[in-house]
Amino acid sequence: MKVIDNANSDGKKVENHIIDFVISLKKQGKGLAAISNYVSAICEYYKMNDVVLNTNKIHQYLPEFRKSKKDRAYRYEVNPLRCFALPHMVLTMTHLE
Repeated sequence: MKVIDNANSDGKKVENHIIDFVISLKKQGKGLAAISNYVSAICEYYKMNDVVLNTNKIHQYLPEFRKSKKDRAYRYEVNPLRCFALPHMVLTMTHLE
């Protein structure tokens, strides 16, 4: 993405460049978090240089959140020694854990 000169910056022109940048990142397969990091840094840069941007319009082009990992519930794993232990040994193992 080419940085636009601050002296001649028009908010609409900058918004369109940022939106094009977001669309190109989506085509590359970047996720919501990665694109949000890029966009927030760019918007902050222009905010610090007194260029007014419609961030709501820009954020509408961000992709939807998608989970990358499948969450599973915690499962208690049975100690393999308990299967073959006598009852009094199981009580001892329980106290050791």
